[in-house]
Amino acid sequence: MKTEVTVLVVVIVLVLAVAGYFIFQPKIDSNVPLGEENETNVTVEQIHGFPPPGNETPLVIEPKTHNIIVSGFEFTQSEILIKVGDTVIWTNMDFSSHTVTSDSGEELDSEYLGKGGTYSHTFTKVGEYSYYCVPHPYMKGKVIVE
Repeated sequence: MKTEVTVLVVVIVLVLAVAGYFIFQPKIDSNVPLGEENETNVTVEQIHGFPPPGNETPLVIEPKTHNIIVSGFEFTQSEILIKVGDTVIWTNMDFSSHTVTSDSGEELDSEYLGKGGTYSHTFTKVGEYSYYCVPHPYMKGKVIVE
């Protein structure tokens, strides 16, 4: 009986939470042009995260760090999609040494990484960066920067 009451209370709380989300969610009129307020005095920019009118400060998107583990003679993420300004850190967890080396160009050029060794690179330009491991050329990866 006690379990049934507890389950009932949890269900009621969840229903109220979901209902409250929809009831108190600001409503916007999609026909209201950007910068103009709708009947709730909430601008489209405020709902969607744009700066308020008259504020020339652009939104800043913080760069992220992405981790790729080298294990079992492979890059755990053979392909990764990131943004300009993001950093990728490769960490070798194998007993064998590995590298992170660009297929073409010199964008990625790590030294030999022993077990626990890391190599990081911050990508500053849009593009596709294919790489491989020098002593194990079948180990391949790609970073796609948008």
